[in-house]
Amino acid sequence: MKPQEEAGYRLNLAKGYLAEAEEDINMERWRSCAAGSQLAIENSAKAIIACFVPVALTHDAAPQLARLLGAQTMPEKVAAKAREIIPIVAKFGGKEHGLFSYGDTEHFRDPWSLVTEAKAKEAIEGARQCVKVAEEVYECLFG
Repeated sequence: MKPQEEAGYRLNLAKGYLAEAEEDINMERWRSCAAGSQLAIENSAKAIIACFVPVALTHDAAPQLARLLGAQTMPEKVAAKAREIIPIVAKFGGKEHGLFSYGDTEHFRDPWSLVTEAKAKEAIEGARQCVKVAEEVYECLFG
């Protein structure tokens, strides 16, 4: 495991997805903004996780981040930052990934009809916060 490289990779993914989501919200593409924001949130959490342990292959990063916090292996300054984003990471996990990508498959509703402007704005605000925290954690640990 190479924590700095893995964390840097995940942070770059998060920043890239956020940049795309910013373009999408400006173009009023709500679904793609929400999808990119979800991936930015997910990869922000994974960037923090990667600083300490291997990252699980899942769209639900909140449980692994919560377990890592529970193990109390993070420096308190880092743990405090990670705790800030747990609710966002939990809210925009695997279920939202599926919803933003495939829609409601049970009721045959496509994602474009489900993702509203308000949902896209909520997702991108969460993504901005998560990317900021992941950047701060990375800087704190690796300079």
